[in-house]
Amino acid sequence: MIAWLTPAGFGAFAALAVPLLIHWMRRSDRRVVSFAAERYLREQPHPREDRAWHERVLLLLRLLLLTSLALLLAWPVWRGGRAPPPQAPWVVVAPGIDAAAAHAAVDAPLAEWHWLQDGASLTSQLRELDAALAPGTALTVLVPEHVGGLDAERLRLTHAVSWRALPVAAAPITAPSVSTLPLTLSVRYDAPAEAGAPGATEVGVLRAVAAAWAAARVPATVEFAARDTALPPRSTWLVWLGGGDLPPAVAAWIRAGGRALATRQKDGEGEAALSDADGVPILRERHPGSGTLLSLAAPLLPDAVPALRSARFPQELYALMSEPREAPDRAPALSIAPVAPVTTPAAAGRALALAPPVALVAALLFLIERSYATRRRA
Repeated sequence: MIAWLTPAGFGAFAALAVPLLIHWMRRSDRRVVSFAAERYLREQPHPREDRAWHERVLLLLRLLLLTSLALLLAWPVWRGGRAPPPQAPWVVVAPGIDAAAAHAAVDAPLAEWHWLQDGASLTSQLRELDAALAPGTALTVLVPEHVGGLDAERLRLTHAVSWRALPVAAAPITAPSVSTLPLTLSVRYDAPAEAGAPGATEVGVLRAVAAAWAAARVPATVEFAARDTALPPRSTWLVWLGGGDLPPAVAAWIRAGGRALATRQKDGEGEAALSDADGVPILRERHPGSGTLLSLAAPLLPDAVPALRSARFPQELYALMSEPREAPDRAPALSIAPVAPVTTPAAAGRALALAPPVALVAALLFLIERSYATRRRA
């Protein structure tokens, strides 16, 4: 049985209209013109019929050549031989799921159970297992409700998958540890803030945080400047004080890979990056473009954010900013279910590629067409 790996290659059949159109246009420009002296001429055999036959053969060769090229673009394979023996269903369990809960969720007494390795990419392991499975094998994948370690490509498997999300126990919350990576902050604020304007308290909070870092001898540097000062390098954290939308220059700086903390931003945008003891988010994180933005809905004031009075806040902020910030790689499990396969592999034997013989036929047709088109005619 012949199968086509790239059926879109059949679109090349539209090129068959080109030689047909050229042949029709060349025939339409011929006219028979009679003149008065024609009656004195003796009738001679005319080679018009031979020429028409030659053009028809040439047209046929060119159509066959284009047909062979279209078949080559469709990439034909021959599936033959005996079908492989049926394989027992597979149940694949992602890390973090309890074994008892997994067996209770799946009723498959004859299935083969496989447990994925913890710490490795979930999508990469599933792709490897999918390649090792025999065609037609039933596959069930058990994953947590939220899956991490994702990559930018949507998961696509050749087998039909029963994708099931199971709840897992919440992981214990651990206090962030102080990193030894150097940290540089560049604070931008309104110029009157230094003289006691409403923004002066926010600057004072950051100066207190910088003093706490200095007392703890952590490698951190804080620089204060007015808003109209040039933006820092993208390796430096920018702290933007003040309400309203971010200026276009700052937003473009972040999208290009910059890291920033902005106060008085819209609440509810992004995931919680830092929370207080009651679980209320203090800072939310999102990733515009390739950058990182930590947003605070309220002003950076102890009355608006009581967590600022905690002695742990400087340490938690330092741990949050000194860690490498990457784009989120977690998503709800049901939102990343594998895309259904376009074609289910038939239960057939090994596949034999037919592209080489088709390419040979196309080459032979090209040589024949060139030889016939350029041959000398009487």
